[in-house]
Parts: sequence; structure tokens; C-alpha cells
Amino acid sequence: MMTHTEMLKQIAYDLHNLAEDIEVMIAEDGSASEQNETDSKGAEKVPEIKLEDVRTVLAAKSRDGFGNEVRDLIHAYGADKLSEVDAANYADMMKKAEAIGNAS
Repeated sequence: MMTHTEMLKQIAYDLHNLAEDIEVMIAEDGSASEQNETDSKGAEKVPEIKLEDVRTVLAAKSRDGFGNEVRDLIHAYGADKLSEVDAANYADMMKKAEAIGNAS
């Protein structure tokens, strides 16, 4: 169980990262529409996983008491905060994040 001080530190950490990610989103000047695109053969492309998608999953895991695991996952990709993780790793990171807290 987290102490009150640990919970406040986790909240501050999460708010700091959220603020940075909002700045990234603003800098991107609005992301592309959520519509699925098709390639030249007419096959549906897999939707791209975006920073905000990963952030949503990680924030939920953190709220569920897995803040340390979330932090460890971010560090596993060589970053101190989510906005530093290479977008090429988002799909893999999302799979690992969704497994947090789900006992096998």
C-alpha cells in the first residue's frame, strides 16, 4: 500500500508527464482524423497507435495502483517519461501495458 507521500509524488509525476504530453499534442497541431485509411490495394490499414492512446492505458494502470510498474515500463524503453519513448515502440508498449495487473 502506498503512503500518502508516495501517492502525492505519483500524482505529481503523472501530472508533470500529462502536461508534457499535452504540449506535444499542441505542437502536433491536431492529429490526423481517426478514420481508417486504405492502402492502394483497398485493404484496411491497422490504425496507428498514438501517444495519447498509450497515455490513456498507462494513466489507468497508474490509477489502479500500478504506478511503479508503469514507470518501469517507460524506463524499459530508455525514457524517463512517456513523451520520450519512440513512437515506433507504442504498439509493443501498449501490449505490455495492457498486461500490467493481469495475472497469468
